[in-house]
Order: sequence, then C-alpha cells, then structure tokens
Amino acid sequence: MRIFDYKDSQESRILFVFLLCHFVVWSFLPFMRGVIPLDCVEALSWGKNFVFGTDKHPPLSGWLAYYFYVLCFKLPESVYILSQIFVVLGLVYIYKIAQFFLSYKYALFATIILDTIIYYNFTSIEYNVNVVLLFLCPAFTYYFYKAFFGGLLRYWILTAIFAALGVLDKYYMFLILACAFLAMCMLPTGRKAFGKKEFYIGVVVFIVLLTPHILWMFDNDFMAISYILNRGGLQGISSVNTDGFLVKHIGYPIYFFLSQFILVIPALYIFFITRYKSLASAEQNFLHSKYHLIPPPTMILRYILHLKSKSIFSL
Repeated sequence: MRIFDYKDSQESRILFVFLLCHFVVWSFLPFMRGVIPLDCVEALSWGKNFVFGTDKHPPLSGWLAYYFYVLCFKLPESVYILSQIFVVLGLVYIYKIAQFFLSYKYALFATIILDTIIYYNFTSIEYNVNVVLLFLCPAFTYYFYKAFFGGLLRYWILTAIFAALGVLDKYYMFLILACAFLAMCMLPTGRKAFGKKEFYIGVVVFIVLLTPHILWMFDNDFMAISYILNRGGLQGISSVNTDGFLVKHIGYPIYFFLSQFILVIPALYIFFITRYKSLASAEQNFLHSKYHLIPPPTMILRYILHLKSKSIFSL
C-alpha cells in the first residue's frame, strides 16, 4: 500500500504533521501516570508466557505488548507508545479507505474529524485488545475492498492475514467478517468471487493462521468462549429471571447507545457546522479553531453522567 503519493502531496503533508503531533502527545503524556493501567499489565503477563490463548482473549495483543516491551529495554510505559502506533496506523488506513469515496481533501478532513472521538485519544492510552483493533479493522477493510473489486491474489492473501490477526486479537472480529461475507453474498461482484481460486487461497491462509489457536481452544475446553458467555450474561440463560434479563439485554444496550452518542458529539459538531461551507473555509476554520479542546468537556460530561465507554463495540 502506498500511503502517500504525488497526487495528494499537500494532504499527505498535513496528515503526516497531524499524525506526528498526535503520536508525540498521546504517547508521552501518559508517562506522567504513576503506574500503567491494569489491562496493560495483563497483556504483558499474557505475552511473557507466549501461549496460544487465554481464558479471556486470543493471544495476539499479549505477544505484541510483551515483545515490544522487551524491544524497549523492558520499560513498562512502552505500551503507551505501542498503543499510539496502532492508532496512527489505523488512521492512515482510514484515510486510504476514505479516498475510495471522497476527494483527497475530504478524506483528510474525515480522518481528522474521526480523531476527535475519545477512542482515538483519551482512552487509547490504555493498551488492550480494543486498541489493536483500531488498526486491524481498517487494515482488513482496506484490503477486503481492494480484493472485492480487484480480485488480485495478493489482496485476498492480505485480507486473510489481517482477518486472522483480528480474530487472534479479539473474537469481535468475527462480526466484521460476517458483515464482509454478507456483502459478498448480496452483491454480484462478491458472488463472482466465490467462483475464483484467489478467494479460496485466502480462506486457506486464514485457516492456517488460526489453526494453532483453534487447537489450543480444543485442548483447553474453549475457556475463552465461557468467558464471553459469562460476560454477556448468557451462561445459564434459562435460569435468569425476566427482570434481570430485560435490564441486561435491553436496558443496558439503550443506556450504552445513548452514552456513545454523547461521546461522538465532537465529531458530529465539526461535521455539521462545516457541511454547508466550502472545504477550504472549513479546513482553515478547523486548523485555527478551538475544536481540539472539545474532547475534555465531553469527558467531563461523561464522568458527571457516569457514562461508560470502554467497549470497542461503540465504534
């Protein structure tokens, strides 16, 4: 993938400076914390043992955290830097995806707007499986789009690799894969792919990469699946009382949706106030405005209302 090319050189320079500033600020600002977050400690512990699974998540995030930690002379705070590497890489892929549908300038603006959402700044300092997905999901989407419409073998292989890495990071990736499969079934271009060898080579690559983890799951009684069922309140569902079930599976989702709406207010605000202006004016206003100060008030509102925003599902 060519991240930058001569056609969008101006936008590329702006994006490079923006992402560099993001990386520096959000990588080193957390160094002022006294200790690293619990999720980071958990990931380092998983990676040190180098197992092909855990009782909670697949193994990839732990491997990445631990070996990056070793590479950085065993500095615990290195996980802050690793988090922002994934955030920046994810934003680059989002910029490239946006170019499929928008001009270079609008793609740049869309990427900058997305960065105002707290999952790309405040909460991204806590390295965990969700932060890794901020990179893997758009990377998979980019190569899937290229494979879907181009059909080249290298894109199907890259799609398979990032799909497998996503699953090895968090099982949530199966939802993304289900959406991709549904798109293939519904669209003529996708249905044609089912008759081509390139697609099936990609499927084989996907299965091969997941095989060690699948074997580990069989050897360990699918303990991670039990964790998912317990976390979702689905274990022993027949014995759950009706009131508790309604609260967990109807009340909480509604509450969660409303909390996420509040957390994306900065992005929505910037989008709507610039929708009917010229792009040049919008960019100038953005770069010289106080929009970068919007996330802190949003965070304050979040804590006043006791809104929870930890899950990647909000994305």
